[in-house]
Amino acid sequence: MMQRPHTRPKPSRGPQHSAPRVLLLSALALSLASTAYAHHQLGLPHYLYNEEYPQIPTMVIDAEAEGYDVTFSIYPGNPQPGDIVRVSAYIKHAMTGAVYQKPVEMSVSTVKFLRGESFVDQPKAVASEYNEYKVSYRFDTAEKYLVNLKFEPRPGFFETIPFPVVIGKTKFSVVPIVAGVIFVGTFVAVGVTKKRGRGRRPQGAAA
Repeated sequence: MMQRPHTRPKPSRGPQHSAPRVLLLSALALSLASTAYAHHQLGLPHYLYNEEYPQIPTMVIDAEAEGYDVTFSIYPGNPQPGDIVRVSAYIKHAMTGAVYQKPVEMSVSTVKFLRGESFVDQPKAVASEYNEYKVSYRFDTAEKYLVNLKFEPRPGFFETIPFPVVIGKTKFSVVPIVAGVIFVGTFVAVGVTKKRGRGRRPQGAAA
């Protein structure tokens, strides 16, 4: 097979095709990471069991937002379609331990791929009841939902934390999604840092 001498090799097409894919994945990762790192950090869910009803767990998710610790609990922890789901939230300042007692706003929404967010239950004000914010919802359809908690950590600044709630048997699992968000966000951050590091020329290096 003949080769053309003195011909400048064409750049590989592989990176050109992969670049849009890498950019798309990076954008998706950053958008997911922004959910976990922009203003709040969502921890992995865990379960608590009541001594009187050990067969019915309560799912608990902890979050950090603007200097506050937020504990969000769902009972029952494995709700099924038609169940009355009791939701409660407890907010305290991370440094002082002072309990947040202003009214908050809570809503329920779903997020569909390429369709965005849609409200299932419109935002409504919820007052503190014995240092907790309590509300009940009934979900008739097996689906993944977000219970959104909005509060005011600083005067004039409002923070919204979406907590995932899975009703019935779906293809969605809370733990892998939350862990995936944290992992992908860390992966992208490390990749960007390494890329910036390679682009810098050490002092004293020859040109």
